Amino acid sequence: MEWNTKKINVKIPSYDKLVSDMLQAEIGLLPYIMDACILLTGNFDAVFDIVSRRKSEILKHGTYNALIYSGTVCASKGSKDSYLYFSKAIQRAGDINHVITAYHRLIITKLKRFHDYEGAQELLYTLISKEIPRSKDKDLYMALFDNMLGLAVVMEPNSFSLVMAKTLLVNATDRINKYVSTCSSIKGKSQAERYKGQVAINLVQLEIQKHDYKLAYHIAINNLRRL
Repeated sequence: MEWNTKKINVKIPSYDKLVSDMLQAEIGLLPYIMDACILLTGNFDAVFDIVSRRKSEILKHGTYNALIYSGTVCASKGSKDSYLYFSKAIQRAGDINHVITAYHRLIITKLKRFHDYEGAQELLYTLISKEIPRSKDKDLYMALFDNMLGLAVVMEPNSFSLVMAKTLLVNATDRINKYVSTCSSIKGKSQAERYKGQVAINLVQLEIQKHDYKLAYHIAINNLRRL
């Protein structure tokens, strides 16, 4: 980043300047400013500082995007405040697809960041029994569900659970491929392809746990080629 900015004669704002600007930002604009800060400077610490200092304001008045960004930053910094932000995003979501997206962020955070398998299991049950059936894109979100369930199984491996996990992940890939083949929405296809990438990453992790490094490499390379 330093080399690139020097080459194009751009000076990255200091930590204090970034924090000062975000402290003064209007709450409706805050998610866009946080996103730009991370995209252009990579300074997660500055954004995490703001999310912590403006916590009550974001939870009370923040948009869905502000809550999702705040939860994502907190998760990246190992803060369980991510739970609060994602849970509030579920409540503030404008449509069922946003509800499911917020559930996805919360479940993945519980699994990958905090290994809270019981909490993730409860959310997965709510997701499949209550939320996914309400979406017109339920086929796509069932693939997302299979992926999350497969990830949960992968994280507590034994000889049987690894077989179950692979079945779930392969099934998720098949669901996504079927969805893409019939979907007429460019946005929907793009979202599905992102989910497919996540499934591939989990499949790579699974094969590594099985010490099948050749297959893990093959899956990873194929995933990169389709980007």
